[in-house]
Amino acid sequence: MKTKRETFMYSLLEFKEIEKRLEQRAIEGWRLKKAGSFFWTFEEAAPKPVHYSVVFFPKTDILEPEPSDSLVMMREYCERTGWNLVAEQGQMQIFCNEEENPVPIETEAWIQIKNIHETMKKGNVLSYGILFVNTVVQLALQVMQFVTSPLDWLCMGFHFYIIWSWLGLGVGCAVELLHYFTWYKKAKRMAEEEEVLYLPKPISTFRIAYLTFAMVALAFAVLAIVDFTTVKYGVFVILWTVVLIGIPLGASRLFKKWKVSVKWNRILVVLLAIACSVGMVVVVIKSVANDSDFIFRRDEKSMLQLVDFRAVEESDLHGSSRRSDSLFLFREEAYQSERIEEGVDLSERSAMEYTILVVKQPFIYNFVKEELMAEKNRYIDKDFEELSGYRKIDMPAWGAMEVYQYYDYEGEPENEYLICYPDRILQIDFSWEVTDEDINKVKTAVLSE
Repeated sequence: MKTKRETFMYSLLEFKEIEKRLEQRAIEGWRLKKAGSFFWTFEEAAPKPVHYSVVFFPKTDILEPEPSDSLVMMREYCERTGWNLVAEQGQMQIFCNEEENPVPIETEAWIQIKNIHETMKKGNVLSYGILFVNTVVQLALQVMQFVTSPLDWLCMGFHFYIIWSWLGLGVGCAVELLHYFTWYKKAKRMAEEEEVLYLPKPISTFRIAYLTFAMVALAFAVLAIVDFTTVKYGVFVILWTVVLIGIPLGASRLFKKWKVSVKWNRILVVLLAIACSVGMVVVVIKSVANDSDFIFRRDEKSMLQLVDFRAVEESDLHGSSRRSDSLFLFREEAYQSERIEEGVDLSERSAMEYTILVVKQPFIYNFVKEELMAEKNRYIDKDFEELSGYRKIDMPAWGAMEVYQYYDYEGEPENEYLICYPDRILQIDFSWEVTDEDINKVKTAVLSE
């Protein structure tokens, strides 16, 4: 028999909308066969008016391996009155009746509201509440990371995937909770005073917007893989999300299939979720410890090479270079120096270290500049704050908007500069006295990227 699947984005409160849609499908020649979390399955049948009724039975549990005695009794009662069970989803039972004017299963408004409330407390309200609290915690952790090291945070694209994902989840949970409690307060009052069932307004428009938001989060996830960070870390972030959501969810269904009791099902799922979380943290710690390129992209050739400035052999050099990228900042950090040989004075060794930040969003330019200066100043002893630090200087050879030079603890200038161009900032430290020829080479390399 021919079947088809449709997406159902209704909350439990919109059960009347569900009934209307199912009745419309029956007229079109499709009968409900199975109700899933997101997709509902229909099978082809002769077009015919069919009445549907969504009933909430809070005394059962979605994790129960077998229907409880009370649920079986309720179903048998409905069947005697012409209502046949066609599908279920947790505490939501869906019945159909082909009679022209069937007797309603529930007639008392206060009983329906009570059943809906008990069902929501055990299901959606609890789940949304836990997710919302978790969202607040995760966003707070992101804020702490930003406050601790804002430039690192802004340069790493996967942070935006995490922010969008948790923010979207938090907004969705908050709206669903607000929608429910607003309805329940008014519905309870109207049932007690007027003995009528108050139905909430559908929020399908919000759910469409929410789905769009989720797609944007997914786009950030893809960018985290292909552009903003290492492929290894991008893949890890996606797998982490799938594991934390998929394994506990799949395990709960498997335990139910194995006839595990509700109590032990919940205990095992919680333990499994904790184990997955701890396991992922261990993987990150070990990966970062064993692989310096786990988060940052590492490039063999940096933008500036020491051999372009000093008479040194490449075989005598050592150093490192890494890049990170996001929607806000691109950063390249590199260090090169001659290898240290026994008996050689360190002051005679050629070395160069630099950081270049390409500012993609102009509104954060001044913040980035101030933070670069602040990072350097954090290591200055308070007794030397007046002498050491960056000072603005007049050095036209750099061809920049602003040039700053670093002064040491004795107030003496060092060969370290902070150069501000319209869309990028260069922080560079030489081990030798810089010349105009050196400056031209730096400008050519930095501004051509």
